[in-house]
Amino acid sequence: MVAPLAAAPSKPVKFARFDAMRSDTVEIVIGDAVVRAGADVEPDRLADVIRAVRKT
Repeated sequence: MVAPLAAAPSKPVKFARFDAMRSDTVEIVIGDAVVRAGADVEPDRLADVIRAVRKT
């Protein structure tokens, strides 16, 4: 799981925690939201979802 720290948009994103584990899914924590994606998701689609979550 990757959990970024809250920071102003002008500052680089820093990560609070990174846990490496073998899994068919990935969980990305963005603020109060958790994005879960399967191993078969296209990277461009995942990037679109992450951008949409960050805008809300």
